[in-house]
Amino acid sequence: MSQHGVKLVARVAAAAIIASAASTAMAGATTGDLVVGATLVAGCEVQAGSIAFGNIVALASTADKVADSGSTFKVACSNGASPMISTGSTRVMKFGLNSLPFTLGLSALGADTDTFPATATALVMTQNGAMQDVTIHAKVLASDFSALPIGAYTKTVVVDVAY
Repeated sequence: MSQHGVKLVARVAAAAIIASAASTAMAGATTGDLVVGATLVAGCEVQAGSIAFGNIVALASTADKVADSGSTFKVACSNGASPMISTGSTRVMKFGLNSLPFTLGLSALGADTDTFPATATALVMTQNGAMQDVTIHAKVLASDFSALPIGAYTKTVVVDVAY
């Protein structure tokens, strides 16, 4: 047999071995299901804000001062969440040993009578997962600051949003 014939026989034999191995490796087929799932749950998040009364001239002739959080305090809740808002924080700003009380409310009129809830109260808002402004109003009475020493009075109020 010529060298060309030997090469041809070797190639045919190699092809037969490869074909035999391939048919042995794929002796059958089967299928199965893959279940893909996710559970969406309710949730809320809060973006901290601030209320700044600014500079107040502490004179007997100065009127009560009001301020609000504007668009600095934000809440986002998912669809299906039932957000409840409250704060148990005292409403007294401090400067050293000096105290300056203030009121809070979820409306301008609410700040007049300190109606910001101490216990969880429904927060009316659109629940679409997007951050939304929650305006918190505050008031300090002239009668509370007119006799106080000058200085920067501050208080951190913890606002709870439960869902």
